[in-house]
Amino acid sequence: MKRTLLIGIFAATWLQGCLPEKAEQDTQNTPPDAGDDIRICSFADGNGDELVTHKSANSAEEWLFIDSMSSASADIELDEDDLVGAFAVTSFIGPSLTDAFSGLNIFYACTSDVYALNQCNWEQVDTENNETLKVETVLGGGDAYTTTVSLDEGDGFETQIVLDGVLTDLGNLTIMFYDNGVVDVTRTATRSSNGTETVTYASAETNWTATETAGCSGSIDFDSSEDGETVTLDASWSLSGTTTSGSLEYFKTGLDSTYHLTW
Repeated sequence: MKRTLLIGIFAATWLQGCLPEKAEQDTQNTPPDAGDDIRICSFADGNGDELVTHKSANSAEEWLFIDSMSSASADIELDEDDLVGAFAVTSFIGPSLTDAFSGLNIFYACTSDVYALNQCNWEQVDTENNETLKVETVLGGGDAYTTTVSLDEGDGFETQIVLDGVLTDLGNLTIMFYDNGVVDVTRTATRSSNGTETVTYASAETNWTATETAGCSGSIDFDSSEDGETVTLDASWSLSGTTTSGSLEYFKTGLDSTYHLTW
């Protein structure tokens, strides 16, 4: 998984502005629609601290991120001596940070705009490091597509990332991250017509599902098990004015009972 995240960072820095002008395999005769107008919960433009309910967006351009979850975890205030609470909030913050890294892979998504530029298939060679990054996209029915990101470090191409999505909707996208040829992590995002957004993150060690409505209320169910230690967290929240309020339940191996918190 760490290597896959590096692929995303690597592409965002090394390849920005270096995409080929032509691709070879985009064969659909007519361009897809530009996307639908939707209403979602999101941060205000230019202000990463202010949530906006029912914000207008275009489905083909708006990456799905559970913004209210990030805001809710930041709104919690703890007593200085609340050590268990600190662990609980850390577990609450974790999914947002993980998902922020996943967002780097928007670079590979075959959106309406990228398709219009004929750039859903490309290859880039790094001669200095003897590496080749290849992005191959196969179009399906209903503007669906599958994009495979492969890296050749001298021993042949190895799949790093596979994306299953829709040209007109960045909010309905599954990303599978590979490690040594095997799926290591799967991130599934779905967005309904009423603006409800959900992200599910599944791996051998960590699983969570977070949901938010267009009105910026949301919830998360989180569990992880690593090195014999189990952590579970259930939280829900809603937006009132400019801040969130909510509650969470947290349990970690070694605790005598479930920890409860409201804010």
